[in-house]
Amino acid sequence: QLEAARETIKDSTALVPVSASKKAAAQAVDETMLVWREERWDAGRKVIIAFYGETTKEDIMQYSHNFRIRVSDHATLNVLATRDVHEDDLEPTLFQKGLTDLLSATKTEELCKEVVGWVALRTHGDEVLGIDLDPSR
Repeated sequence: QLEAARETIKDSTALVPVSASKKAAAQAVDETMLVWREERWDAGRKVIIAFYGETTKEDIMQYSHNFRIRVSDHATLNVLATRDVHEDDLEPTLFQKGLTDLLSATKTEELCKEVVGWVALRTHGDEVLGIDLDPSR
């Protein structure tokens, strides 16, 4: 059961199995697209949370805001989890907080500074299963 959980990612409706090649593609990032980076402790380990301003070619056509969030272990630099985020993931919470102005193309860095605070690792014991966005953090 844990093995099956390791090979899944969470989308907005269900847990979807991911093949090894798709998982590798989801972790791939263009380092030149780095928008924001922060180090902190999460789930008992020091991590690097990085926001990249690009996800997939399909997303670029569909969404105005495309971020790939990658969380890596600070000591080993191993990627622990990745998650793609778009404006439809962010708008409801930003609206509730009165921060919809952060969706402006000129406020990308400020948006990342806000959202990085929502990032929480989903774990099972020592295993990292994914990234959740928890605005109450």
